[in-house]
Amino acid sequence: MHYRESVIWSKAMEMAQEVYSFTPKLPREETYGIRSQLTRAAVAVPANIAEGWAREEAKEKLPADVTMAEYFVTGRN
Repeated sequence: MHYRESVIWSKAMEMAQEVYSFTPKLPREETYGIRSQLTRAAVAVPANIAEGWAREEAKEKLPADVTMAEYFVTGRN
């Protein structure tokens, strides 16, 4: 299954969209405060899900005698 097919990723994307629609309603002086923190955090959730999925995909493709670090550093992928 691809991460985009998961319920949790879909919910995280919905949350990010809600945060982005809500934050413009915050006071202008919060542009670099809570507004920025909320939007970065909202984007981080689905991004971390995608990154974790990619990491697990890479692990599954590893030859038995190679660590993940060796795999990416040596370009054996």
